[in-house]
Amino acid sequence: MLRATTGGMAFGPRGMPHAFQNVGDTVGLLLIITSPSGLERFFEQAAEMSHPVDPEELAAIGRANWVEFMGPPLAVSDPL
Repeated sequence: MLRATTGGMAFGPRGMPHAFQNVGDTVGLLLIITSPSGLERFFEQAAEMSHPVDPEELAAIGRANWVEFMGPPLAVSDPL
């Protein structure tokens, strides 16, 4: 597990399962840089959902954009 603080950075190699969670008391901002491009389509299509997130619908958007969701959804928690 990596715990990044304000201004921190993490690197996730292609094909490496990963997750992220904001466990702070304030809103967090996340900047994701991918290479090659293409992942932005997943975020654009997911942002178009104007209703509560349906896990199956989000998984379908992911599959269409080379994203695979693994395991159960993260729970709100602070593992430390």
